Amino acid sequence: MKENILFFNYDLETDILFFYNEKNKYEFSEFLTNKIVLDLNKNNEAIGLEITDASNLFKVKKELLTKIKVGYMEIAIDEENIKLEVLLILKTNKESLLKPINIRSNNELHIPNLETEVAITSI
Repeated sequence: MKENILFFNYDLETDILFFYNEKNKYEFSEFLTNKIVLDLNKNNEAIGLEITDASNLFKVKKELLTKIKVGYMEIAIDEENIKLEVLLILKTNKESLLKPINIRSNNELHIPNLETEVAITSI
């Protein structure tokens, strides 16, 4: 992710959370789990992420995912594994909540080694 900034969109009805960079062209996807899909461009650079059943994965009520303020994502790919860490900061009436997830998956598509950190922000 060259610009190191992703925007997000959450669909409350379907409970799907999208992270994306509008300036990069999508080429293919890698399923990290049955609920997490990593999108890549033609240079095998991560350009987006889709999380289904997001409220269960982050262990929050769906309505709270409409209150994402900012976040952070780290992706590390080596010959064998893809490691994903996502941290969201959600604003409630009383406080800010930190909600992390950590995922590790096999690098079955043999995506080249990559390490990147990205800021997550609203439009």
